[in-house]
Amino acid sequence: MAPPDCPAGGYVADYLSFWGIWLAIVVATWLFFRATRGKKGALRLIAGNALVLLALLWTAVVAAETYLRYVYDRTDQYGLTMTNRAWFRRHVLLNSRGFRDREFVAERRPGVTRVAFVGDSFAYGWGIRDPKMAFPGLVGAALDARSPGRFETFNFSAPGFSTTDEANIVGQLAETNSIDRVVLAYCLNDPDDLLPRDRTFDRDNSPRIPWFRQTWSFLADFLWFRLRLRDDPKVQGYFEWEKEAYDDPVIWGRQCDQFKRIAATCKAASIRLDVVVFPFFHRWGDDYEFDSCHERVAMAWKALGVDVIDLRDSYRGIPAADLVVNRFDAHPNERAHEIAARAILARAFDVR
Repeated sequence: MAPPDCPAGGYVADYLSFWGIWLAIVVATWLFFRATRGKKGALRLIAGNALVLLALLWTAVVAAETYLRYVYDRTDQYGLTMTNRAWFRRHVLLNSRGFRDREFVAERRPGVTRVAFVGDSFAYGWGIRDPKMAFPGLVGAALDARSPGRFETFNFSAPGFSTTDEANIVGQLAETNSIDRVVLAYCLNDPDDLLPRDRTFDRDNSPRIPWFRQTWSFLADFLWFRLRLRDDPKVQGYFEWEKEAYDDPVIWGRQCDQFKRIAATCKAASIRLDVVVFPFFHRWGDDYEFDSCHERVAMAWKALGVDVIDLRDSYRGIPAADLVVNRFDAHPNERAHEIAARAILARAFDVR
């Protein structure tokens, strides 16, 4: 992994080394042709052409390196590349508790309903530059427009959160008596922490380029992961393993225990709980294969007396390419967040 203090464009010395190599190649080419001026022969022709080709190729490398460091501004699905790290350095600001929102104050103002959004990278706004354009921010803005000063919304979401993590957050909020409502954003990979270790994608231990530091070249890092992840068995099998988790009685039973824990915590603290279920946009379409997983989740929550907002109908008929942040990242884009916000406002807050 890159050091946590690595700047958005990487270390300047690393970048300048590309220009240093380019300058050395150009100077060497110029010196070669100057030294062999007026001379003929196959060796001069081959060596000269090789140097010119090398100069052109390295110019392309420098251009690509510059583009990926300072122009390209997109996330990737698994959060591995330096370009992904650069995006987060540019666009993500965390509060003192590590959440992408303003500072949270436990004390409540009289007459104000406080709403906590709890979820993983979907609710966090992964790939969304302005967090106000993610669905928690959109819902908060709409509530404030309808009833100024009557609602306060907070986003307690983080990439990689499982239902277990979300249960812990809900428990902490309930203990402080600081929240009136919880909107839990559920993604179908939320049981990840319950899967066997050989069936989970470990971002921190994914294979790195073996012969140099990740921070040295954004280009090499970008190409490595684009090619490496295509053949990674943990990437190829990821969605099938997620589906199998819902059919495994042990894993699903433990996941339902977390549902019960969240529901019981909210009930004991008189917190209203609503659950929003997102589809897997990576596999979204007419042949969507995770309907049975949605049904299991909805039935489990409804058995606990919790209202479930299943977003499948809201996204029906919209191509996956129109709902994701980019072709390498299947997190919801601004359009998908807006659709989710409208569904939540209508179902949970009666705002249409």
